[in-house]
Amino acid sequence: MASDWISELAETAKQHDKQHLTREHRRAQEAQVIAVNSQRFWEGLLATVEHDVLRFQREFAQDTKRSLALEKIAPNGFRVFRPVFPGVSLNVQLQPPSEAIEFKYHTGAANGHAKSDWSGTLAIRVDTKGELYLNQYGRDFMTFDEISRMFLERVFKGAFR
Repeated sequence: MASDWISELAETAKQHDKQHLTREHRRAQEAQVIAVNSQRFWEGLLATVEHDVLRFQREFAQDTKRSLALEKIAPNGFRVFRPVFPGVSLNVQLQPPSEAIEFKYHTGAANGHAKSDWSGTLAIRVDTKGELYLNQYGRDFMTFDEISRMFLERVFKGAFR
């Protein structure tokens, strides 16, 4: 009796191809949703961070060493910093083609040069409901509040790790 290993191998290859096409189709759909909604998502994130920075300013109105400030950097970027030197600052930028948000923390030295830096990328993803969220190394940030806290807490505390 002849072995049917070729048929089994062919079936496995066909299943693999089908799964690959399904994944590619899903990625294309996700990219389209991201392209359509990323600017609105960015604006929502920026509004949340702005609101939280204003809350810090009100909370520490008498203690400028702890207050935070926000500066918009056109077209899709912003900087958060502690106005009193030395401190930690954060630059955040929506990257074209709008599939990621890059961030970079800087700590200042007395001579004005950056003492140390730390950076990262948050990938924009789409959940099962078609809503955008951010992901970094398997950690999902499902709300703007979670992202804002990650960004601002590190600047406020003066530590970025």
